[in-house]
Amino acid sequence: MTREQAEALLQMIRDKEKERREVLAAREAREAARKKTPVEKDW
Repeated sequence: MTREQAEALLQMIRDKEKERREVLAAREAREAARKKTPVEKDW
């Protein structure tokens, strides 16, 4: 395996990991928004 091939492989792994983290963060944000209970206004 050449250095360029190794670097390309590492970059692909980094990209996949970044995408996975973004998807997970978006899912957690949706869950948090859904669990947020509406505030009853008393005015």
